[in-house]
Amino acid sequence: MRRRLILMRHANSERRALSDHARCLDSRGQRDAQTMGRCLVERGWEPEAALSSDAERTRQTWAGMAPSMTREVSPHFTRALYLAGPDEIWTEAHHLSDEITTALILGHNPGWAYALQQMTGHDEHLTPATAALLHGEGDTWPEALEGRWDLVELIRPENLSDPDQGV
Repeated sequence: MRRRLILMRHANSERRALSDHARCLDSRGQRDAQTMGRCLVERGWEPEAALSSDAERTRQTWAGMAPSMTREVSPHFTRALYLAGPDEIWTEAHHLSDEITTALILGHNPGWAYALQQMTGHDEHLTPATAALLHGEGDTWPEALEGRWDLVELIRPENLSDPDQGV
C-alpha cells in the first residue's frame, strides 16, 4: 500500500521569547503557514492525520494551515517531537492507524533535515515552512517506515509567490 508522508518544518518564528519552546510565529510565518495549508490541499496532499511537536511555533503553524483543510484533523501535539530527529519521528509515526494513507509530521531542524536524508537519501536544507512530500510502501506504517521513501517534491513557501505556481 502506498503511504504518503509530509515532513514539514514549522513556519518562520520570532527570535525573542522567554524560552525556545515558547517562540511564536512572526508575521511572515503566519502568512507562510496559510500558504502551505492551501498548497497541500491544492496539490492533493491534504493529511488525514497530523503529528507535531508541542512547541508554540509548531502549534501556530498548524493553526495557520488548518482553515484551508477540507477535512477535520485533530493533530497530536507531543513533546517527543520537540527538537527531535529520525528516531523520535519513527517512534511517533508507528502509532498511526493503518487506515491512514497520508500523514503530516510537523517539527524542527536540524532533526527534520536529517530525517529527510535518512529516509530518502536526499540532503536538503529545510527552510521555515518547507514541506517534503514523500512516498513509501507498506501495509502498515511500521513496515513503510522501515523502507526507503521517495522524495516526490520539496515545497518552499518562498517559491509559491510565483503566480504560475497556483497559490
